[in-house]
Order: sequence, then C-alpha cells, then structure tokens
Amino acid sequence: MRTIIIKVDESIYDNVMFFLKNLKDKGIIIEEKNSQAKEIKKLLNNKKVTPFKNIKDPLKWQEDIRKEWEW
Repeated sequence: MRTIIIKVDESIYDNVMFFLKNLKDKGIIIEEKNSQAKEIKKLLNNKKVTPFKNIKDPLKWQEDIRKEWEW
C-alpha cells in the first residue's frame, strides 16, 4: 500500500471526501488529520475569551510580574 498526502482547500473538502469515501471499499484507508489552527478555532468558536478580565490595574500587574523575576 502507498501513502498520499493531499492538502485540500476548505471550499472543496466535502466534495473530495465524498469521492474518497466512495472509493473506500476499493482498497483506500482514509485518515483525516486536522491542523492545530483549525482545532483551536473550533474550540474557541462562539466563546467569549477574556483572559485579563480580572486585572484591574495593568501597570501594577506588570510591575508585580517583573518583581517575581528579580534576583
């Protein structure tokens, strides 16, 4: 068996997968691998991410962080 890597644009992905899945019974094994960027977008989709919401004074926060690294 041989391995082929095909990078497919999102706009034609469904058509290509439909075609490949119809060939599945003829000796094709399909292994999908999603990119990390796509997975991250999927995880964060429709989520409100506010990582610095609890920081009331950003300058003081930065100073405190820098103090932690002082020798």
